[in-house]
Amino acid sequence: MLIQDNIGSLREQSLQAPKQSTAMLLTVNGKNKEFGGISTVSDLLGSLDLDPRMVVVELNEKIVRRNLLSETHLSDKDSVEILRFVGGG
Repeated sequence: MLIQDNIGSLREQSLQAPKQSTAMLLTVNGKNKEFGGISTVSDLLGSLDLDPRMVVVELNEKIVRRNLLSETHLSDKDSVEILRFVGGG
């Protein structure tokens, strides 16, 4: 749609509403949970206060390499398993 601004110039304005972050339903370690404002595995770990160096992440039954955590995007209804390293003796 073309609109005229206050100095008489024509410019195009989008009719679409701005994109808003929607909640995503994920299964994390067997439990369904909604997450908002995340898009990658790295974002998910941050929202759970988990150090990426201390976990292994499986997304839909495939291991996600640590160097790809910030590049691996999540989708609604994905299944995520997070395994934590535990020390002891």
